[in-house]
Amino acid sequence: GFRLFVTVSMKSTSLLVVFAACIALVACATPPVWPKQFSTGFDTQFHRMHHNIVGRWFYDETLNSERVDTNGQWGWDVRIVDYKQGKAWNVVHLDERQFHCEVEDLQGHVMPIPNFSNFTYVGVDNIEGESCDHWQLKETSHTVDFWDITSTTDPKKMSDQSGVEETETLFFSFDRSAQDPTLFNFTYNFPDVHCQPRPAELAPVHLRLSLGHRGVRSV
Repeated sequence: GFRLFVTVSMKSTSLLVVFAACIALVACATPPVWPKQFSTGFDTQFHRMHHNIVGRWFYDETLNSERVDTNGQWGWDVRIVDYKQGKAWNVVHLDERQFHCEVEDLQGHVMPIPNFSNFTYVGVDNIEGESCDHWQLKETSHTVDFWDITSTTDPKKMSDQSGVEETETLFFSFDRSAQDPTLFNFTYNFPDVHCQPRPAELAPVHLRLSLGHRGVRSV
């Protein structure tokens, strides 16, 4: 009887310790806060289309700007967004010598700032050798999962599943620091490229791209 009592007591104590540890873990975990300034590499997988996009994302809330450089067929395609001006510039490589340039009117748009306050803490997962806190938001139409590195709170992975479509993004080489303002200056980053509006009778959002010594190419 005593031996059984000791065994049961030890098991109960172990369960209590585990249970207490779980409660403490959940209590200590607080929802992630999106960084105000950073740059990060990313690899986004579109599982249904069997396609991925690799690039680098520059983000600075204090400058109200962001920039995404992605892997185009002939080089890096660039998108720069200035929410203060309400404009976005897109440069796409058509081939090794030609580019396509567009400018978007984003008046009234605000800079996207992810909010995790409604996410539920799931637990700790290992993502590519990193211990990460797992957060989840379940809604009728889709489920969003987010993982941040436990020791640094840097974003590590995000997954968005809606119906049969699932998008998964891995973040790497995360740099949580103020970004160089010139990164968000279109003319500075393309010294040999000068965008000029096309004539008024044409769609105003399209631009002509002057390629300096390469001559002027209509796009």
